[in-house]
Amino acid sequence: MGETVKKKPSLLEVAKSVPMNPSRMEVLVVTRARKVPVGYKATHHEYQRYVRPVMPCTAAHMTFGGKCLNCGYEPDAYVPNEHTLAGFVAEHRITMTTARADSNPNMDGSQNMDHWHVTLKHAGRRMTLVFSKGHGHNGAEPTATEVLACIQGDATYGDMPFEEWARDLGYDIDSRKAERTHNAVVRQTERARKLIGDVLWTDFLDARED
Repeated sequence: MGETVKKKPSLLEVAKSVPMNPSRMEVLVVTRARKVPVGYKATHHEYQRYVRPVMPCTAAHMTFGGKCLNCGYEPDAYVPNEHTLAGFVAEHRITMTTARADSNPNMDGSQNMDHWHVTLKHAGRRMTLVFSKGHGHNGAEPTATEVLACIQGDATYGDMPFEEWARDLGYDIDSRKAERTHNAVVRQTERARKLIGDVLWTDFLDARED
């Protein structure tokens, strides 16, 4: 008599083993169609990156209770914990070299910080930028994960029109300085996408910090 073959659980069955609101989890599974081994409590930005609503979330969507009327985020929302940013860096062999810099031309009020010229390398491509850390880090060199975490955070807003970006982040829409900052974020996001590649870009945005 042959062995009984166990039925492989469906993605939704696996997903429901995670401590989440089942109705929200079903939306996530249908939207992303991914395996859900474990879950972790998410911030609004992490939840938004995972669900990928058609329209970006703004402050106008938030209720007094902390729920987002646009993407469905609630303060107790969980999302699948598929990989960390450090794991993404290791898996795809992203490396970085550093050299001391005198200043950061893209950051105001950074006189009391340590500055670094960093060059990220991946799949024969490279991206160079200036990265700054506070003196509290005692001169420690940045890691590729630290730099990519900042790039990832900026990339969350990298495709927003200027006025929407400014309102969402609390900038003055009439400020030329704010507009220059927005343009720098857009350029940085475009360069980062070329470095990571289109195939891995969504996985990069979904990877969470340790």
